[in-house]
Amino acid sequence: MDAKSGKWCELENTMVNEIVPRLRKNSYVKGWCMHKIVSHSSDASDYIVASFYYFMDNYYKKERTQKNSVYLVLTELKKQYYA
Repeated sequence: MDAKSGKWCELENTMVNEIVPRLRKNSYVKGWCMHKIVSHSSDASDYIVASFYYFMDNYYKKERTQKNSVYLVLTELKKQYYA
């Protein structure tokens, strides 16, 4: 994902303060991570986001049961912070 220039701090704070607490409450998710890729040749930064599950079945359960959850929040964040 390409973050808009100047929005990195806001995005990172939102992820830490809103997304991570929701994931901690989710019994299907084993772990979650976000890595920032910094480009030395431009102002652009990219992010890689990954979720880890105990079992593949949990991934499918999560998709069916969480209609207004982390996925929707991430979709909204993408609209706000990404080019």
